[in-house]
Amino acid sequence: TFSNNLDEMLFSIGLRQLLAHPKVIDLNSQYILLNDLLLDTTQVKIVMGKKEVTAEKAEEVVDSAVAAKWKVLGNSIKLNNINFAMDDENAPRQPYGMVYAHLDVRNLVLDLEQLLYTTDTIAGNLKQLSVKEKRGFDLQKFTTQFAYYPQGAYLNNLYLQTSNNILQDKLVVKYP
Repeated sequence: TFSNNLDEMLFSIGLRQLLAHPKVIDLNSQYILLNDLLLDTTQVKIVMGKKEVTAEKAEEVVDSAVAAKWKVLGNSIKLNNINFAMDDENAPRQPYGMVYAHLDVRNLVLDLEQLLYTTDTIAGNLKQLSVKEKRGFDLQKFTTQFAYYPQGAYLNNLYLQTSNNILQDKLVVKYP
């Protein structure tokens, strides 16, 4: 648990098991190859307290950092029974719908194979994703082979089931 009274920030994490078997971790080359990663039975809570808004003169910021060229490959990534709560007290609460500043995610399960992540591409084989959110969103089952890349995105062999709907088949988007 980390608590900062000055900034009114709270971060806490409790995890039962974190297990990773990396094959390569090369920070200089920005390359990671994971054989597998397992995160099991984890509770995460973030609270960002209310802050007074004050007008400050903005300074010009020049970004001189070298662009990141990360490449991450993961053969098997599994998350089981993950609970995540976040409250940003600076953002208004809404009477309905999912509010990303006030999340309460329960029982997240993820089974992902053949993950590819680069600065402009993400792809993989999603074997299972399920999650519930306190405001009523209930993703019961989501499976697909997916990719998002500079010229488009696709979801092949798509199956998405919520408490109210089922979507299936595939979705393809292409652009220049």
